[in-house]
Amino acid sequence: MSVEVMRLATDFTVEVVPPDPLPPALARAVDRHWQQATAAAPLWDGPLYTLIDATPARLLIRRAAYRHLIAARAGVQLGLWPLAVTGLLFCPDGLVLGRRSDRVAADPRVWEPVPAGGLARPDPVEQIFEELTEELGLSPSDVGAPSALGLVTARGVSDVVFRLETTLAAGRIEAAFQALTAPEHDAVEIVARRALPAFLAERLCLPALAPMLELDGGWATGA
Repeated sequence: MSVEVMRLATDFTVEVVPPDPLPPALARAVDRHWQQATAAAPLWDGPLYTLIDATPARLLIRRAAYRHLIAARAGVQLGLWPLAVTGLLFCPDGLVLGRRSDRVAADPRVWEPVPAGGLARPDPVEQIFEELTEELGLSPSDVGAPSALGLVTARGVSDVVFRLETTLAAGRIEAAFQALTAPEHDAVEIVARRALPAFLAERLCLPALAPMLELDGGWATGA
């Protein structure tokens, strides 16, 4: 699988451009696929942002809706390039990883960094803080300011990768996660640097995980 990595400036900016109206035929196709999808399962047609262009200093993005992503996955040619955020969260005991539950539609049972999620607002930092609360039960005050590392693109999705640090011990993070009522992940583990190469080799992990870790100085090798 091809993975593309671009380092981002620590002070990169985000510019939002207005959406282009869909031609009637494409709009009808989007509506048809959305009706089929919602007939099979309850879905929320929330906002998402797609990537138009990227340089180390600037991301150019456009607002769309979840129905557009559903239609694109079904083969409707909309030219969408979904944008997401991922936080490499480090505590004194290591890196925080989560295993996606069987309830999620994409990549069930796969280990990935947490917090992470699709970009539903134009500010990636606000989004990573929202994911931190939803996926781990932690608040922004529990971590320092996010540090942008890079943009990692795989399987048609680009992730803005941040480094996050907390002074909380592993037990405190695990307790906050266990207190969640409907977590997206069914388990979390805090993996020490020296144990990470074996973890990546033995577990089913997100394909982009190792390239993301390389942005932070070789964590994937345990160096």
